[in-house]
Amino acid sequence: MRRREALKYTSLFTGAALSAGTISAIVTGCKADPALDWTPEALSAQQAILVSEIAERIIPKTDTPGAKDAMISRFIDSAIATNFSEVEKANFLDGLELFQTISQDKFDKSFVELSPQNMDEVMTAVVADSKDKKDHIWPAIKGLTLTGFFNSEIGLTEFLKYDPVPGEWKGCIDYAEVGAMWSLG
Repeated sequence: MRRREALKYTSLFTGAALSAGTISAIVTGCKADPALDWTPEALSAQQAILVSEIAERIIPKTDTPGAKDAMISRFIDSAIATNFSEVEKANFLDGLELFQTISQDKFDKSFVELSPQNMDEVMTAVVADSKDKKDHIWPAIKGLTLTGFFNSEIGLTEFLKYDPVPGEWKGCIDYAEVGAMWSLG
């Protein structure tokens, strides 16, 4: 199964696993104009750039838009500022340092200075570090990236199949008949 297919299937099950904070972030979500400069509320400017690069490695731009196109760093910043407790915020921000620490140890550079291949190596190390650990950064940043992307305008209209005015309702149809998952946006 290719990564894009896995992401599509993951989006189906994301709703069942969402926390109240994440749902609130979706409802109050950030609608930012890409032409405007923005000032992060919860992240520093460097952390926002780091989050943007991490999210882009999770959902890279290919023949479909990536995380940067959906402005996921803004979504994550808004979610942290609006919905995270001080302890959750501190854990998330501390967790971001793991990406920098591994980058420095392996390549003597910050994460954002690495080549895409080296970024993938750091991401693999972070995922390996997350095994059997509670409150690790990986599930949080991956979950926020997927949630933000699949609830962004780009994710809903350009990645998932989208029909703004659906036809008649059919309660039970064969997946082969429609050929893709449908967004509800």
